[in-house]
This record gives sequence, structure tokens and C-alpha cells, in this order.
Amino acid sequence: MAEVLDQIPIANDVANDVASDPVLSAFELPLHRTFFPLGYPLTPETNSPDVILAAEESWGAMERMFDQAPARVCLGVAEGESEAPAPGTSCSAISSGVLRLDA
Repeated sequence: MAEVLDQIPIANDVANDVASDPVLSAFELPLHRTFFPLGYPLTPETNSPDVILAAEESWGAMERMFDQAPARVCLGVAEGESEAPAPGTSCSAISSGVLRLDA
């Protein structure tokens, strides 16, 4: 598992102790764009261009209908093999209003 963590862009040496950051809140999420699903502003923040592409495909043609601050969704993506649960099972953790789901 240590070699997988070395491949994940985590700040502050969290890779040395994932238990100290169970929701991986230290991920750097430099990519973001605001979309308007059902007219509501939503800003996904991510480290994966695939997340932005998927949001564009789903909500890119939708227009803003409501004047309010965007909701933020932070999605950190880690690639590679891991000792995580097999597909079809999940693991979750929550801390300070941040939910982590592994699938």
C-alpha cells in the first residue's frame, strides 16, 4: 500500500499516515469549473481531467437558472493498484463535513 500512496498527490506527508487523514482532505484539487445541473450552480473540484470531462458531458449545455453561490463537490482520484476493497464493496469515512467513499 505504501507504493500506491507514493503515487497519490497528497500534501503534508499524509502518505506516511493515512489514518491521520481518513477523508484525504489534503489532496490537491487544481481543476475546477462551474456547471448548472437543473439550473443550480455546482463547482466540482478535482485532480482528474476525466471528472471535468464527465461533468461537461452531463451538464455542459445547461444554463444557470438560480442566482446563488455554487455548491462545491471535491473529488480526489487516485489511479493504480491498491489494497482497497474489491469493486462492488465500499469503504467510507467522514470528518468535518467531508465524506470519503472508496469503490
